[in-house]
This record gives sequence, structure tokens and C-alpha cells, in this order.
Amino acid sequence: MKNELQRHVEVYKQAIHKLEELSPVTITQDPASSSHQRLLALCHADVERRLIDNKSLLTIVDKPALRQLPTLVASLAARVESDKAVLACIGQIKRSDPSLDLSDTSSSDPGTMAGTTLRRKKRMHIVHHEYDEGPVAGVLMSYSRGCAAVLGQMCEEQTGSTDPATPRSPTDSASDGYHSDSDDSHQHPDRSKLVSQYAAVWARAADEVLPALAALEPLRHTPHLKYKIVFSVVVLAFRAVISLRDRRLNEVKSLLGLDPETSSSDPHVARLLSAATRVLHTTAHNFPLGEAERTVINQVVSTLREYPCLASCGALHALAAAACRAAWALSLHSPPMRIDTDFTPVVMNPEKHVRFSPEGRDGRDRRSDLIKSFVWPALMDGGRCVFRAVVLT
Repeated sequence: MKNELQRHVEVYKQAIHKLEELSPVTITQDPASSSHQRLLALCHADVERRLIDNKSLLTIVDKPALRQLPTLVASLAARVESDKAVLACIGQIKRSDPSLDLSDTSSSDPGTMAGTTLRRKKRMHIVHHEYDEGPVAGVLMSYSRGCAAVLGQMCEEQTGSTDPATPRSPTDSASDGYHSDSDDSHQHPDRSKLVSQYAAVWARAADEVLPALAALEPLRHTPHLKYKIVFSVVVLAFRAVISLRDRRLNEVKSLLGLDPETSSSDPHVARLLSAATRVLHTTAHNFPLGEAERTVINQVVSTLREYPCLASCGALHALAAAACRAAWALSLHSPPMRIDTDFTPVVMNPEKHVRFSPEGRDGRDRRSDLIKSFVWPALMDGGRCVFRAVVLT
């Protein structure tokens, strides 16, 4: 919000300065000169001058980056309303249980490194359910479960049912209801492993490939080209393996006498493709991907013909192999995970972007949140971002 307001202030200052530059042209004009008859009398040079002046002012004021403020204000208003609703619920709980103490118990110990926060644990009682004081979500969830348990017991007494109560899952906790990456990794270990594999490919690109490309003599005059090359490799890798996957599945259909164009909506075809995909997923770690790797390298080299040194760059070939291997496993996951192909944002979104700050970059680049280019695409699982895009600002 602070950065957005600062951008508005700077743009408005520029616009005012531009208007002051144009004032000698317009300040002496009679207001009647704007009448319909006078406008019809404008000559070609007058229209040209007015177009240039208005266009220069519009260029200053009408910037995509300035359109983020309404979204930020709406987000801020939503957060305020959410916090008000949470506090209202907590207040209602406190009125029903006066012994509940939610006072701030955090304190900073100046004798510990970085002011480590210490939290005292308290015992509280909500609907005859004891628990250690934790986040607000824990209070609300525990209260909800306590009420549900009481209602369940009342219903059992009324109906005389002897069915045992449903046991709670070992993973059930007071934090149920809000997202946590660590909790999610326990619930979906396969997906977490795939995300880690994708992250490892980026780590290799940052630690090995970018320095190797920077060391190539022909690329030293175009320092930003190495980022575009790395970005292109991972995007092309996903395209290549998805094309390879579709061809292999069509080959299975052809082998069994089915038309490759047969719709997968047919239940028999759908079961066949599902079984074939599971087999491919099982062998994803050793399935031959040489064809996809060669496709990626050939497309990069053919596009950048003026840099033949790329064809013999071992680090680039290794990145193509690792990216294809990770993309192959991700494309066979059920449901498939994909890279985010929306590269239009001009302002960083903390939920989908992370800043890449190579050594030697100006400190102002690290303070800005305007995206100049993408270095590594985000990984999406449905509509959820599981690995943020790496960008330059």
C-alpha cells in the first residue's frame, strides 16, 4: 500500500509539472475559445499541438501500475471486515465464558538474539474442553467443536442411540480450517515431493546455469539474456513433455485399435487413459525423455542463432534434462500441475511472485515492486500457487 501511494504521488507530481509547462499555452486563452464554433475553426497545426500536449499528459497519468490502488483498498477493507467479525466472535465467546483470557502474552526478551518472542501458555476452559492458548483460529475451532460435541451428546440422549461416537482423526487439531504449507505437505506427500523437485530445478538454474551463461563471452554484452534463456528452457520443457505425453497416450489407443481422435468422454476410453497415465506416473523417474530434451535445446539454439556457444553449454543441457524430468512428473500428477502462463502482471503479488536479487543489482531494484521480467514461472495446482514465480524488479 505504501509503495502504491508513493507511485501515485510521484505520478501526480509529474502531471502537475507537465500542466505547468503547458500553462503558458492555455492560460491566456479566452474561455470562449472552447466554444463549438471556435473549435470548428481550429487549423491543422492547432490540432497537432493539442494532440501532442494531451498525449504527453495522458502518458504520465494513465499507467497500468496506478490501477492497483482500488484493488488494494478493497483488499484492505475486506481484511478490516474479517478482523471485525473475528473479534465479534471472540467477544461472544468471552461473554459466555468469563474465565477466558485472550490478553497479549507475547514479550520480547532483549537478552536473546533478534528479540526472540516468548509466549506463555495458559490453560483455558471452553465448553468443558481444555487446551493450551494458541492462535485465534484455535479458539474458534475449539469452541465450535465443543458446541458440536454437546449437541451430539444431547441428540444421543434423546434418541437413545448406542452407536459409538465417531473418533477424531489423529491429524485433527485446533488449527483445522486455515491453510498451512507444512500441514498440506503431510496430507499430500506426493504433491509436496513434486513441488520440491520443481524447486530443486530452480535452485540448479540459479546456482549453476545462470553463472555458466554469464561466463560465456558472447553473452556478457547482454546480461539480461541469460534470464530469458533460463525462463524459456522451463516453459519449453513443459510444452515438450505435455506433447510427448499426449503422443504416447494416443499410441496406446492406436495399439488397441481405437481412433486417436476418439473422445475421452467415452467411459471405456477414459478408464484406459487413466490406467495408462498411472503407469507412466509410476515410471516417471526413469522414462526416456531424450526426445523432449533435444526439442528444448534445439528450439533455444535455433531461436538464438547468433549465439552458437549455447549448443555446447553443458549447464544448459543439464537444466533442460532436469526441467523435462520435473515437468514430466508434474504433468502426470492427478490432477496435473502446471506452470502459470499469465505473464502480464506489472506489479508484484506476494502470493505469486518473489523477487530475485542477483549480486551487484541496485538497491532501488529491491525496493521496487514493479515487475521488469520473469526469471522462473510459478507452479500452479489448480487455482492455487504452490511455488511462486521468480521475477526481476
